Amino acid sequence: MEHPEREIVTLLPDYMIERGARFLFIGEADACSSCKFRSVCTGSLMEGRLYEVVSRAAKKRFPCEVHGVVVPARVKLAELEVALPVRLAREGEIVKYEPPRCREGECDLVDECRPSGLLAGDRIMVISVGGRIDCPREDRRLCRVRLLI
Repeated sequence: MEHPEREIVTLLPDYMIERGARFLFIGEADACSSCKFRSVCTGSLMEGRLYEVVSRAAKKRFPCEVHGVVVPARVKLAELEVALPVRLAREGEIVKYEPPRCREGECDLVDECRPSGLLAGDRIMVISVGGRIDCPREDRRLCRVRLLI
């Protein structure tokens, strides 16, 4: 399990530097492969993860072929909300995330059961438990939880 409060420094466009702003890192652009700032910029992020901006890290500005200009920012993995089976929804519980085996297009809850930034096999820690969710599958009892990866 990754450390939830571990902040990392990366480079982001100015317009993204707002405490609490979130972004999903989907990978680097082709132009990044030859950039001298790659290791601190995209090199410190994990593809498929949702990050939250903590603060601007320095007043410096760096040229970027993709965004024009980027600035250092402190970010951390974002807390996520997800629908989990009731049997796993206990505060402090650390479990392996397995997405439900529902068919795409069969359910309106797919974004709640399979949120962006959460991958099959992730070890997750439940930090709070919310209310029940009505699942269209009668064999599933779900609960909304906040979690950390």
